[in-house]
Amino acid sequence: MHILLEISFILLASVIATVLSKKAGIPAIVCQLFVGIILGPALLNVVHEGEVIHFLSEVGVILLMFIAGLEAHFDLLKNTSSLAYS
Repeated sequence: MHILLEISFILLASVIATVLSKKAGIPAIVCQLFVGIILGPALLNVVHEGEVIHFLSEVGVILLMFIAGLEAHFDLLKNTSSLAYS
């Protein structure tokens, strides 16, 4: 039951960070990373890294990289790389 409480706390903090970031006009990922630093072992040590939390964080990194790849503009990347080699 302890792990479910930690996961719910992480999700709740992430939703609150997203709402605050939209009001502040900054990217949501910045606030979510900041909340992760605050709640993690670096500062408050509220959330402890276990096997499940570690697995979910790895899945989150993979999804973040996938979304960044979907948002990439490959035509702009091609134009920029061709200018660099000219």
